[in-house]
Amino acid sequence: MNSYIAFFDVDHTILNSSSGRLLIRYNYQEGRISRKDLILNMIIAHLCKKGVLNTDRIIEKWAMKYKGVDEKEILKLSMNWFDDILVNHIREEARKEIEYHKKNNGKTVLLSAALPYICNPISEHLEIDDVICTQMEIENGKFSGRILGNACYGIGKLHRAQEYCNSYTNKIDNAYYYADSIADIYVLERVKNPVCVTPDKKLRRVAQERSWRICDW
Repeated sequence: MNSYIAFFDVDHTILNSSSGRLLIRYNYQEGRISRKDLILNMIIAHLCKKGVLNTDRIIEKWAMKYKGVDEKEILKLSMNWFDDILVNHIREEARKEIEYHKKNNGKTVLLSAALPYICNPISEHLEIDDVICTQMEIENGKFSGRILGNACYGIGKLHRAQEYCNSYTNKIDNAYYYADSIADIYVLERVKNPVCVTPDKKLRRVAQERSWRICDW
């Protein structure tokens, strides 16, 4: 049995960029979206990062765009995208931290608002033990346009992390969490070992006030 759990965020933590932005650019380069859509989606991603827009609502609206799309199509796209682009954005420092926890009998888990089509290839590549992320509802092999349950974001992340720890008889009090955004404050406040990875301004200020570990990767 693992002695503790080490949770890792994905965007700007394991990755040196936003998976959403990288995917938008990839879709544009592959001719799947127009330049207008590219610019609009980049603006939306930036405003979500800054906390100006309601991320939960944006995720719900984004999911509706995929209503009726075959999941197999997205699975194929995500694997090609990972091999072509995403693997090159994994931070070497993140690899080392994951290996450190494996060697010390820690259970490594991705905890992210991103979708499985982003998280699963990263998890498989880094040999991470498990994934907790936002799920899209599938009906007869196609996307329904709805999120399954709640998005794994903000306070929702904390609820998912607590449920996961309880299911494995591990206490969240003993856990680690690596994250970059003030939106992750709910989990960071709850775990024993909060680690702020190249944090945004608000999170950096909180981390400094509370003497949390800061890693500028």
